[in-house]
Amino acid sequence: MDPFTQFSAFTEELDGLRAKAEQVQEKIRNATATATARDGAVSVTVGPAGALVGLKFTSQAYRQPPETLAALVLSLARRAQRQVGGEVSRAYAELVGENSSAMSVLGEFLPAESEREDPESRERKNSSLPRPYRPSGQRRPAGDTDDYDTSW
Repeated sequence: MDPFTQFSAFTEELDGLRAKAEQVQEKIRNATATATARDGAVSVTVGPAGALVGLKFTSQAYRQPPETLAALVLSLARRAQRQVGGEVSRAYAELVGENSSAMSVLGEFLPAESEREDPESRERKNSSLPRPYRPSGQRRPAGDTDDYDTSW
């Protein structure tokens, strides 16, 4: 093969790699994942780096104790982060190869499989926690919504 033909082939291959890299960049840039509670009360969406980009509550979510709701949100965020991490990993593998050293490095930053957790099970675990302290004593009169005691 003459040098001109080799150079042309190399240039075509390079152009193909560049186009593939741009496609992978676009996939990674647009990667999102949403995790939703089984009852639909909470949905969490994360972007390609795992940062929270969306959080939705239905009225049903507010019926849960704050500690349970907070634990559910965190658990759903972790699930969505694992999902988007997998999406980013698959896109990156298209470019560098699934068994490459670059994929090994990326794998060090993704959650381990053992970190998988069912958000509903965390919610059930937290429901067995003691209720937060609420002082006993006089109850508010019906219709009193003022949080400030001005009787002093």
